Amino acid sequence: MSVNSPYQTRADSSTHPAALAALLLAVVALLVLDVVVGAKFFWALQENEAKARTNEGVVTSATSMEAMMIGDVGLQDEIVQSAQQSDGSYRFDFVFDHIADQLDDCNLCIIDQETVLEASDTKRTKKQEPAKRIMDAPEALAATLDKQGFNIAMKSKDTVHLFERNGLKVGVLTYASLLSDDDQNADKQASADGQSKVANTALPHEDKIREDVAKVLDAGAEMLIACPRWGNDYDTQPSDEQLAYAKLFCDLGVDVIFGCHPHMLQPVELLQNAEGHRTVCFYSVGTFVTTDDAQIESYIGGIARVSLERDDHAAYTVGAASLIPTVTCRTIGPHMSAYQLKDWTYALAEESYASSLTPDYVHAFCAQLLGRGFDDASGVYVLDLTGSARIV
Repeated sequence: MSVNSPYQTRADSSTHPAALAALLLAVVALLVLDVVVGAKFFWALQENEAKARTNEGVVTSATSMEAMMIGDVGLQDEIVQSAQQSDGSYRFDFVFDHIADQLDDCNLCIIDQETVLEASDTKRTKKQEPAKRIMDAPEALAATLDKQGFNIAMKSKDTVHLFERNGLKVGVLTYASLLSDDDQNADKQASADGQSKVANTALPHEDKIREDVAKVLDAGAEMLIACPRWGNDYDTQPSDEQLAYAKLFCDLGVDVIFGCHPHMLQPVELLQNAEGHRTVCFYSVGTFVTTDDAQIESYIGGIARVSLERDDHAAYTVGAASLIPTVTCRTIGPHMSAYQLKDWTYALAEESYASSLTPDYVHAFCAQLLGRGFDDASGVYVLDLTGSARIV
């Protein structure tokens, strides 16, 4: 039969549209299936991300926690004047504006609140005690700390906290003071004499520290952070008592020490006890914001940061430890704040009361004090956790 037969032509014309329709239906079905599968995958990702998101937008693994501490917040006159609003109220957000990225990126944020809150925000007084000034601050500071995401504010009492994030339980021990004034004076004299007064004597707070550690471990803590106020005012090196208490903390299994109070930045060190336990020790994070005249380097503080981790084999480690130097710009007005070293400029130094704290000066100070781990380009110190530790 000829290929031009009318019968053949009619048969083709009747079946061709049906084949096209079947093909079209198959394509549509595949597209619908792809959309359904893609949607399920997308929502699964969203659900996993939501489960991982735990605190102020921080997304981390299920077995890690980012913790940080900043030092003394001494709200002297220029700082309070900068915070006062036209209606007489106070706002202190500007103090923390330039570390917002650090606060947003942490689950556990600790601050040394070295001020006494007043009962009223409309009046501020300066109280005097023999040889000691108490710095008062408006109550608005407490609201600011809460708004900024601080979980723990060290005050005038020792405290024990159990903090849980991302499936990791961390015990936080804060100590308002591990040294009395007599202890500090004796230590200064001992240092001047080249002797250690703690070599063969018991530490005055040792029993309480042991009890606190046992208490928080019984409550379920898997890792430990200690935050002691210790050391001597305006010293850039740890005192004998600091070294002795650091050894005690290490022996008790504390993983991280965030030290404060000397109003000066001090070195960071990796300690190891006889059993092999390692402790990251920030001897002093210095003063975060201040207008203190006693020593110009007290305007240099630091943000101490650590990553606390638990691996698949239930081993607990400090995965990273760093210190980000900060500088107070002492002025009255919008630039009165603490700045990360990477953001500290000659213009800010010129505006500040401490104009001699140029970027070059602060970089050199930090490099000498912190040592090999300080990176001049980034302005950040990173502790080598894989290297050797000092045996205590």
